[in-house]
Amino acid sequence: MMRAFTIFALLLIVPSAFAVDQSGNHFLVGDWVWTWSKNNCTENYTFRPDGTAYFVSGKEEFDMKYALSGTTNPNGRRALLLDTVKDHGGKGCVDSTEDETGKSYSLYVEFSNSKTMMKICHEAVSGRCYGPIRKLTDSGK
Repeated sequence: MMRAFTIFALLLIVPSAFAVDQSGNHFLVGDWVWTWSKNNCTENYTFRPDGTAYFVSGKEEFDMKYALSGTTNPNGRRALLLDTVKDHGGKGCVDSTEDETGKSYSLYVEFSNSKTMMKICHEAVSGRCYGPIRKLTDSGK
C-alpha cells in the first residue's frame, strides 16, 4: 500500500518538474548541430516551444516530443525526456536502421554559461556524454 502511494505521489509531482516553457524563451528551444568525430556524421536537433522536436541523424529523420526539467540537479544538468513519435527511416550516424518509433529516452542536458552550447549525457552525475552541441538559432521552426 505504501509503495502504491509513493508511485502515485511521484506521478503527481513529476509532470510539474518537466513542464515545458510554452513562451519560447526556454534554453533548449531552437536549432542545434553536432558532428560525430569518429565518422564525421552530422546530427541536427530542432526543439520547438510546443514540446515537439525534429531530429536528423545522418539520413535518418525523427519526429519527437520532449520535456525538459525546469531545474538543474547538483551537477548542473537538467533531465530531458524524449519520446519518438515517428522514425521516418534511413541510416543514422550510429549506422542503425532500426525503427525507433514509440521508444522513450531519459537523458541529461548540461548547458554552457552562454546557453549557446550543450552536452547530452546518459547519466545524471557522470558517465557518457556527447557534445559540445552548438546552437544555431533560437527559433526552433
